[in-house]
Amino acid sequence: MDPFSVSVGIIGIVSAVKGCLKLANKHVGASAISSEEAEALMKSLYELNGATRNFQMHQELNDDDDDLMASYECLQPVIKRSLEAAQMVKEFLQNNSKIAKAFRGVKFDKKLKVALKSLDEATKLFNMAILADQQTILVGVKNYVEKMTDDIHDIQTGQLEAQQENSYREVRSWLDAQADNNTNSQRHEYNRLNRRSGTCEWLFRHEAFQEWLRAKDAASGRMLWLKCSPGAGKSFLCSTAIDHVTSELHDPCLYYFYQFDDKGTSGSSDGGKSLGITVAAILVDQLCRYFWRRDRGSIAPVAALVETAEMNFTTLAEIVRILVKFRTENPQGQGAVISTTTKPTLYLFLDGLDEAQEQEPAHQVLAMFQCLESEFPIMIKVWIGSRDTSLLRQRLEHCSQINIDEHSKVDVQEFIRNTIPKLDSGPEEGHKIEGKLLDDWILDKLQDRAKGNFLYAKLMVERLKDDVLNIDDIMTLVRSKVPNNFAEIYRRIFLQYGEDQRKYISLLFSIITFARRPMRLSELQEAMTLALSDRNKGLDPLRAPRSLSRLFGPLIQEQQDVEEPGNPLCRLCHATVYEFLMSNPDVLRSEGTSQAPFVNTISAARVADLCLRYLAQRRYSLPIQPSKPTNLPAIAENSFDDAQQYGLLSYCAKYWDRHMDDLNGSDELRAEVRAFIKSPNYQTLLQVQSLFVSAHFAQFKLLGAKGSMFRRVFPKWFGPDRSETDYIYRTEYRHFISEWGYLLERGSCTLTDEHHRCKVEHFLGEVDRCLVGLLGPTHFMNGMKERYPSFMLVSDNFDYHASEQLVLAEGLSLCQSKFTVISSFGKDQDLTLKLETYDLSPDKIHHTNASSLVPTLGLDFSAATAQPVYLSSRANTFKLGSCTFDTHDVNHPVILDKHTEGRFGPISTDFDKRGDIIVVASRNVHERIRKKETTKPPIPGSRKPATNLNAGAMYDSEPSSDDDGYGESDDDISDENSAEESCSDGSIDTDSSNDSDSETDSDAGENSTDEDTDSDSEDSDTSDEETKSPANFRVVINPQTSGNAAEFGSDPLKRDENKRPSYPGMPDRYRLPTDQIRASIAVYSIASGQAVRLFHYDHLIKAMLYHSPPMLHPSKPLVIWPMGGGDILFADYDDNTFFIRKSMPTTRKTRHICMKPQFSPCGKFFHIASLEGRVAKGQQRPDAAIPRSSKYLQKELVLSVFVTTYRLSEHKTTRSPPQLIHKTKVNLGQFAGLSLAKLPITFTWQPEHVFFSVTGCRLNVYRVSLFKPPPGANIPAVVVPRLSVMLPLSAIGRQVHYIPPKSPNSTRGVVLMGSYGGHTTVQLKARSANPRHLGMGDQQGRDALPYPCPPIGFYVDEERNLGGWVPAKIEVDDAVVNAGREQEERLSNGRLVRKVEYFDWDDDVDLEGICENCNAPLFFSR
Repeated sequence: MDPFSVSVGIIGIVSAVKGCLKLANKHVGASAISSEEAEALMKSLYELNGATRNFQMHQELNDDDDDLMASYECLQPVIKRSLEAAQMVKEFLQNNSKIAKAFRGVKFDKKLKVALKSLDEATKLFNMAILADQQTILVGVKNYVEKMTDDIHDIQTGQLEAQQENSYREVRSWLDAQADNNTNSQRHEYNRLNRRSGTCEWLFRHEAFQEWLRAKDAASGRMLWLKCSPGAGKSFLCSTAIDHVTSELHDPCLYYFYQFDDKGTSGSSDGGKSLGITVAAILVDQLCRYFWRRDRGSIAPVAALVETAEMNFTTLAEIVRILVKFRTENPQGQGAVISTTTKPTLYLFLDGLDEAQEQEPAHQVLAMFQCLESEFPIMIKVWIGSRDTSLLRQRLEHCSQINIDEHSKVDVQEFIRNTIPKLDSGPEEGHKIEGKLLDDWILDKLQDRAKGNFLYAKLMVERLKDDVLNIDDIMTLVRSKVPNNFAEIYRRIFLQYGEDQRKYISLLFSIITFARRPMRLSELQEAMTLALSDRNKGLDPLRAPRSLSRLFGPLIQEQQDVEEPGNPLCRLCHATVYEFLMSNPDVLRSEGTSQAPFVNTISAARVADLCLRYLAQRRYSLPIQPSKPTNLPAIAENSFDDAQQYGLLSYCAKYWDRHMDDLNGSDELRAEVRAFIKSPNYQTLLQVQSLFVSAHFAQFKLLGAKGSMFRRVFPKWFGPDRSETDYIYRTEYRHFISEWGYLLERGSCTLTDEHHRCKVEHFLGEVDRCLVGLLGPTHFMNGMKERYPSFMLVSDNFDYHASEQLVLAEGLSLCQSKFTVISSFGKDQDLTLKLETYDLSPDKIHHTNASSLVPTLGLDFSAATAQPVYLSSRANTFKLGSCTFDTHDVNHPVILDKHTEGRFGPISTDFDKRGDIIVVASRNVHERIRKKETTKPPIPGSRKPATNLNAGAMYDSEPSSDDDGYGESDDDISDENSAEESCSDGSIDTDSSNDSDSETDSDAGENSTDEDTDSDSEDSDTSDEETKSPANFRVVINPQTSGNAAEFGSDPLKRDENKRPSYPGMPDRYRLPTDQIRASIAVYSIASGQAVRLFHYDHLIKAMLYHSPPMLHPSKPLVIWPMGGGDILFADYDDNTFFIRKSMPTTRKTRHICMKPQFSPCGKFFHIASLEGRVAKGQQRPDAAIPRSSKYLQKELVLSVFVTTYRLSEHKTTRSPPQLIHKTKVNLGQFAGLSLAKLPITFTWQPEHVFFSVTGCRLNVYRVSLFKPPPGANIPAVVVPRLSVMLPLSAIGRQVHYIPPKSPNSTRGVVLMGSYGGHTTVQLKARSANPRHLGMGDQQGRDALPYPCPPIGFYVDEERNLGGWVPAKIEVDDAVVNAGREQEERLSNGRLVRKVEYFDWDDDVDLEGICENCNAPLFFSR
């Protein structure tokens, strides 16, 4: 209840009562109020009292506002006075004595007047309280609005901060420099913590340094070069300068410490960047962090850039420019980033530049920052610390210079004084040398000899701390000649190791020196243990060295890692140590042993041998097993993190072949490598590389070069070219990686969701999913473990990259136990045709059942215009040229086509054969009018199509409209047709089973895995940009209509009337506007040994239908053939009669692409499986391969499979139209295109189900019920396997067949993939997210095999491998498909309708009527 409304109501009632009382006082008589007025007054007073009490109760229930409740106390008098007045009136009215009323009326009026006055005063007081409350409420509302405004502001601020946080994470993730930056920062921290107090102070007093800090332009010197000899402490000096600039000047400092063992980043997700890019990314990451801490808004424009940019110097320079520009335009941000009182300065510190393997990338880094000065008011100051080399001297001679050697002597002396151990104790206490105590003598000698070299002083102090040294050793060490370089001191350090230690030292320094990255302590421990173990026993824990770090001495330093605190990185202390060991591998050799074989050499060969031995251990003969997650959420997956306990495993997996490059490829070493890659250990190696080596299986492309490339995985000397016998291993590995690299690459997936799960199916560590039997019987990996038994259908060895086999036709038999392949071998005179039939029984997977040579008939099958070879849908008949053969007798044609005329160009031919009956159906281009003397101009906007239907990949054809503009003359074909149209009305068939199921939607079982509502097509006009776009960017199928626009509406892709639609496979000479497609069918009997034609029919069709063969009834003289345009022919070839019914698509804008008919084994039913498509309406996205600026927009297809079942008449099977009894629709999703030469969907028929498979890198098979389930049975119409089965990448260019188990007692099925042509690399091009997630269509970013490959397959257990069948859950990309979706009426949904004369929107629009306004005749016509 609204308190204000109640208050106003009360005030109104009070005013009304007051008016009544005043009116009563004016009357003359015993009483001024009549009985009726008194009753009304009493009623009003009681209502007032009740309302006020209710109002009071309402406020008591909402007493959270004390101030408001205090004001409502004023309401009590109103309640009391109104009740008193009401009681007074009630008593007066209840007095029945008229005399009493007459005499007491005046008294009553006086009392009523007093009550009126009291009520009036209470009312005024209440009104004042209400006004005060309203003011209080207004103030409260104002405060509430202000509070809400603050809350909204806080929410917006929180959202902005969350968005900024997300942008910052995206930028840092893109830079991928956090791990390397941590290592760089640890180096700086190490220098800071280990710098002795009081050292490096001379730098702040040096004039050159002060001038560098004060520099304001290029002339005053903004580059400072600190040069020195090795070990003078330049890195410590650099860290000191960084701290000074950061703490005293508060300017941004970017720094990087080069190290001699830098080889680029080791943790990047892209498989490793160059050192120059790595350094640039580290510096940019530091700059982003600096700006982020001071103004979070600066990262937003950077995040927008990196969303689509690639990692290179140009992009990194643009990021720096964006950040500086932001701060220049927003100087008053959240904090002062760069001082605005003076010219802003950015400091760049590069230490150890001489240790970089190449100096050119460093100059690119400098240029990336220095170019800012020409665009922004900013100054870039650069500090470079390095040794004085001739190359750097040439480049930096113009810079201000400081020679550290001249100023570091005092610091070195202070260092020695504070760190030298006290040796004058014990028996040697008081011992003097040259008149000085031992400690003083050592101090004086070392300070004099060390001069300004920190490294020399450090090494000497470390040696003096060795308790093994005696006084004599100490004196010899100190008096030894000071080396001109560090070679001599390093040699003395190595020679001081005992003979029993040298085998450990040689191994230790070999591993650390020649490792491709810094090694961890655990990796060193395992490597040393294996190297010291017996070669035949593997890793022996008893041989593990104890206290390995004690052998490090002064030449190896440990660098702690925050990620693994107890497992530091181990590296050489200085670049000069690396240079010394490279020049002196035999430094551990004692004098006098130069002629003897030396085993303690420090060499790269020892690391190479160690890696191969490690990977070949027996414990890796089986793939490593994952550990089950514990104490983790349910979403966690199996983890292989515990595999890292094998410290050296991931390192050897990545670098073993690189270390083998350092060896000479002897015959023994080649044999050892062969034995390893043929062993089961190699499969474990592939597993580890998939899990722990990023981008190892990635596919690379060279700009400007054709073909794809992969990472080299074998030593350089192992089969480098075709002349080498080991070259076959490289070829076979490339075949393997082309097929399965996409799956192995997912093991190190970086595309994760909010739960850190990979967004694609990745199967971590399941390397047995890579089926090696598919690679051929002689492949070197053929002995590896595989999850499903696999095979390749070849009669001879498959020669990778060099196979001359060209598959011309192939097909699966009706019983699904035989697979027939017709292929050609050789060229020109050596051309041979071979027909091979493979038995798919489990015990014959590697054997051909039959192989026959086929006569070539003088045809050239290698030519681009060659006529294709056609194989029947049952794979029992094939056509070669004009001859039709039985596959069991390839030498004697059963039919010689004598009816082919030159004016017909064949597009496709289909067969079916049952016993002695053969039906041949073809679709031909019909030349209606052709004048030889007239040269027709080329069709505008058209392109030359592939003439070989089997040779094309993705087709682009203009659609035909409902009215093609070509008159169909019955005279042209009537004399050629041998049959008469005859149809019996189904109603005269008295079969009770037909009567029970009428042909209505309610009777026909309908199942759909998605909504059956489809959208209208897109704008009908096609732009010039679309017409000129490359054909492989889009595919448009020919819309097929049902006669006119009344049935289908206007043509969704209306074409120019002057342009003739072209069809895939149409010869170029048949592209004139007068050409049409003719469907022709003939039935032959070969019972007499000669082909006798029983039936013949020709029919002009308006839309092409692909791969839609005829089908013979198993016992009746009936043939059914989907001709095109929805027309289905039913022919009785014995009676020479036929009738035609039209199969309507499921929605208004849907078109048939193919229709596969099939009779049930009993012959009482027949089924049609249709592939339907429509052009998607709504959002259109540019193709990824097309620049964003392109005006071309990609049109996509929504594909679906529609399965229908019809009942045939029992008594008039060949004459009565069938009735629809069941239908199911499966929506597959949205695609960018499909191949029409070899459809990406195959069908396998069973008595109760049809299985259809969709091409892709995953087994996408659907089992669709052909009949309605029994009443009450909960049986899903469409089911799919529960478990995923991955296919090789070449499956995107193959037809995938699923053959279910042969018997109910068996659960073993076959997945058969047809041949791969090498030219048709993609059969189905996926675009939207859902089909690609399901594994349908192509694999983005991967190219399939560039050469042909035979058919392949494998066996699966439906229960164990597929996990049984579960209801299908088909999801569609709603954001694309459903955008702008409008509800449509459904068409006949699979019912077969008879031919009628449809309304023609162009010709029949001639209308008349009566005008309702003027009552005059009304006419309209087009």
